Amino acid sequence: MRIIYLVLIAIILYSCTEQTSDSLPTVHIKMESNAQLEEFVANEKIIPLETNDECLIGTIRKIGADSSHICISDDSYKEIFIFNSEGKFLSKINSCGRGPEEYHAITDFCIHNNLIYLLARANRAIKVYKIDGSYSHEITLNDWYERLAVSEDYILLYSGKSNDQLFDIIKIDHNGRVIDKFIPFNQNNSYCVTFNPFNHIGKNKYLIAFPYDRRVAILDKDRCGYKYKFDFQTAVTFSDYEMDNLSLEDISNRSQYQESLTYGIEQITQTNDDSFYIVVSAFYKEKGIRDALCKVNLKNKEAKFYLIGEEINSAYPYFHNPIMIDNGKLYTTIHPFFIDQSNTDCNPYIGIYDIVK
Repeated sequence: MRIIYLVLIAIILYSCTEQTSDSLPTVHIKMESNAQLEEFVANEKIIPLETNDECLIGTIRKIGADSSHICISDDSYKEIFIFNSEGKFLSKINSCGRGPEEYHAITDFCIHNNLIYLLARANRAIKVYKIDGSYSHEITLNDWYERLAVSEDYILLYSGKSNDQLFDIIKIDHNGRVIDKFIPFNQNNSYCVTFNPFNHIGKNKYLIAFPYDRRVAILDKDRCGYKYKFDFQTAVTFSDYEMDNLSLEDISNRSQYQESLTYGIEQITQTNDDSFYIVVSAFYKEKGIRDALCKVNLKNKEAKFYLIGEEINSAYPYFHNPIMIDNGKLYTTIHPFFIDQSNTDCNPYIGIYDIVK
């Protein structure tokens, strides 16, 4: 009897700390503009990236930044270009090959403590480089991964439901040893995602947004689970059961050419205990694919929504294509045509804006 009593207590305690999907705080968001851009961004800074024969950039796929550097990878998936914070070219990582210090292709990267952590899925490794582009060391991985985030104490890896461990989030130490696994799935999808689900919001604390999913998880130290739900009231939505059991390919096919979020919540940060700042892209039948910004207050269930490109904003005429939220800043990419139509052969520009809370 005592054993049964202790088990019941354990179950009750567990249920109090882990929320089911049905009990998640939910905000319903209408995908129509009801706010102005100035309610989302302030203090614009436009940075021209230096152009020379050593740094010719295609379409920007990923930005990584710290207080002194801006790092860029483009659609070649072969190089990382390193600039200072004003856009002056410093060096690059260009080690595509089959040697011990090389990689087959760049899957993802991030900057941490003046090191660049380059995820090479095909190599099942993280190649670590110094900020000057020189090689440092390798972290061998035990499986296939799509995205990463690096903190002081550990590294987070995202599988995209595409590895043999059948867990979406893997935590490893800086030597590659698996520390923990979170968010199990049923079958290997072998499906590629195009954005990083990890959104750093504090020491050892991340919001995690999964492709096509209305739910957002929170990882805080040694715990990870779904915490919030954002319902964008699209024509095509998927239940939590479908998200947990359908393949990402099935979900993508069912969403195609329907009014829905293109990939899901692409960037999210927490501006205070009850408020969130979100970047999404959505498909509209009459407008095509459009980027949008959203601010959500969980306490009063209010949402502000701004559809980018409806009109040119006089205060920020170059604002479009948000690509990263980091440390209270929103980063965008700008095609040179929009800045100077007489000089379209130069590298893209980077726009940096303060997030308005």
